[in-house]
Amino acid sequence: MRAMLNSFRAEGTSGHSYQTILGQAQDGSASACSILGQYFYNERDYAQSATWFRKGAELGDPGSQYFLSILMEVGAGVALDPEQANSWLLRSAEYGFPYAQLKLGINCVIGKGVQKDNGKAQTWLTKAAASANPDSEIRETAERLLRQMNDATATKPARVIDDTELDSLFGSAEKGDPRAFKEIFNLAVAGHPSAQLQLGRMFHLGEGVLRNLEEAELWYVRAAAQGDPVAQMNLQSIDPFYRNWDLWH
Repeated sequence: MRAMLNSFRAEGTSGHSYQTILGQAQDGSASACSILGQYFYNERDYAQSATWFRKGAELGDPGSQYFLSILMEVGAGVALDPEQANSWLLRSAEYGFPYAQLKLGINCVIGKGVQKDNGKAQTWLTKAAASANPDSEIRETAERLLRQMNDATATKPARVIDDTELDSLFGSAEKGDPRAFKEIFNLAVAGHPSAQLQLGRMFHLGEGVLRNLEEAELWYVRAAAQGDPVAQMNLQSIDPFYRNWDLWH
C-alpha cells in the first residue's frame, strides 16, 4: 500500500496508478477503497477519505472500518457520531485488526465511549498483542499495558518524592535513561499525578520513548482525572473528544 500511495503523490490524481485503483474501487474492491481512503486521509481531504473508508468498511475491510471510526469519533469529514464510531471500531476489532483491538482495549481502560472494564481491556489488549507482528509497536504497546495492569493490582502507594528529585528523574528519562523511566513508570502506576502527566508528555512528544498518542492519551486521562489542568489541556490537543472535559468526566 505504501508504494501505491507514493505513486499517487508523485503522479497526482490524474496519474495512471490513481485511475487504476479508482476503477477497482468503483467496481467494489474493498482493498482499493481502503487505499483511496488512506491517500485522501494523508492529503487531509477528510471528506473524500471518509467516503472511501465508508465504502470499504461496508464491503468488510477492517482497516477501512478502523479509520472510519477514527473520523466519526472526531467529526472529521463526516458527522460526529461516537455511537457509530464505536460500532465500526468493534467490528474492526472483532475481525482481528490489531490497531482496532489496541484502541478498544485502551478505551475500556479509560472509559472512552464505553464503560470502564479492565476485564474487557485485558481481553482486547491480549488479542492485539497476539494479532500484531512480533516486532511491531502495536504488540509492544499492548504487552506493556497488560504488564502495567497486572502490576497495578500489587503496587504499593506512590512513595513521597520532592519536586527536585522528580524534576531530575524527568530530565534523565527524557534523555533515554531506562532506570529513570522505570521509576517514573512505577510512580505513575502507583497513582502519582505528576508522573502520569510526564509519561503522557513523553509518549505525546516522543521524548525518551517512541511517540505513541494512544498511550499518551491513557496517561493524560489518569492525570486529568486527578485534577491536573495541564493534562486536561494536553488531551484536547490529541483529541477534540476532550474539549468538554468536565462534562465528559
